[in-house]
Amino acid sequence: NNLLKVGKSTIKTIEVQTPTFDTEYTSEFELDLNILKEATKFADKRNLKPILTGVYVNDLGTIIATDSFKVYQYDKGESNKYVVLAPELVNELIKISNEKCVLKFNQTSAQVILNDETKITGRLLAGQYPNVNALVKQHQTNNIDFDKEEFLKHSEIGKLCNGDITIEITKNELTFKGDNEYTCEFKSSFNTYLNLEYILLALNVTNKPTLYYNNEIKPLLFVEDNKKVLIMCMRKN
Repeated sequence: NNLLKVGKSTIKTIEVQTPTFDTEYTSEFELDLNILKEATKFADKRNLKPILTGVYVNDLGTIIATDSFKVYQYDKGESNKYVVLAPELVNELIKISNEKCVLKFNQTSAQVILNDETKITGRLLAGQYPNVNALVKQHQTNNIDFDKEEFLKHSEIGKLCNGDITIEITKNELTFKGDNEYTCEFKSSFNTYLNLEYILLALNVTNKPTLYYNNEIKPLLFVEDNKKVLIMCMRKN
């Protein structure tokens, strides 16, 4: 990363890119950095699908990230005007304390204006982002009761299983499975089998979400205002 002084402004460049100046940008809109920080936790860290390593943002304020197993959507509406910010640019932006900023972009790069003196430039990811909105709408059907606080209380004990932990939720109990196995009573109105890390992440970014559920092989969908988190279920071995 380099810092480049241009007049009174400081421009931070990612991957030693030559900064792109205002006159070369074709579009701009506001970006919510707090939502971006939440969304990046859901992006693909394995780099199996390059487009999923970034974060989708559109001119209406919608922000989306997914790794095909979990989805984060801050839904402000669908639009054809969107970009996918590359992970190295997102990683720089989540370090910033600002709540809002202005995002300018052209076909290949983006510039984030934090204030009159500080701007960050970085690349965009090319390719078609998956239609996450259609997937989320498909599963927003029947809502059920879910006691977040009770679940979190048990999950702290479940972490003692160690290793990669999965969780089986039934109408009468929670069963955590890892290097060890732990079972406890839990009042539930659904049955499913999940990655514990994913459901904890969903609960971490929501306060009092409504839970939507179809059956034990369909995803769980947590909804709170404009925020939607979808968790894919696992198949039992």
